[in-house]
Amino acid sequence: MDLYIADIKKLEDSLKLETILTSLPKEDCDKILKFRKLEDRMRCALGRVMIRRLAEEEIGLWDIEIKLSENGKPYFDIEKAPKFNLSHSGDLVVMAAGKYEVGVDVQKHKSAKWERLIKCFKPSEQEMIRTAEDPEACFYKIWTIKEAFFKFLGIGISMFKNDDSTIDYRNNRIIYKDSIIYFNVINMADYTISFCSGKKSEVNYASLKNFSYKL
Repeated sequence: MDLYIADIKKLEDSLKLETILTSLPKEDCDKILKFRKLEDRMRCALGRVMIRRLAEEEIGLWDIEIKLSENGKPYFDIEKAPKFNLSHSGDLVVMAAGKYEVGVDVQKHKSAKWERLIKCFKPSEQEMIRTAEDPEACFYKIWTIKEAFFKFLGIGISMFKNDDSTIDYRNNRIIYKDSIIYFNVINMADYTISFCSGKKSEVNYASLKNFSYKL
């Protein structure tokens, strides 16, 4: 599985919003311009560029239709096309891609917010956070794993309260019904990134060709 990470504050001039819009299909531009704030437009624009660069490299198509599942998960409706998933938070835009279904989530730490969200978790997970050496880091680890897992499945976060999966934190896997989903977690400054895949495989920190931002 490949993991792509970009920081909107470190983009070169060649990837400013005006330039990006001229290179994207109208459907992407319409989606981007629905956002009011420049930062939100940049996150969305960068995500679309990442998706289209992936399609261009893997299947030779830039102007490909990006379809959405019932719950809004984007995908390419072409045989043998790569699976992918995106997430953004703060200044980071992250994309996971590979041959198998994937899910990814990135969260910037917001200390004033996380304590109110613990109640979304199972009692055992709440206790894990409260007794952790760094409760905030533990919270974001669990939160992003769950988000990445639900995005892997293509369902909404409303499943938090009805989550019947079992997260095996020691072996980096999630047991769900008759399946095993594998996950990894990385930390970057005040961000936590988690990603899931249906197959245990090596993670490559990848770079897209013709993509100005250097990892």
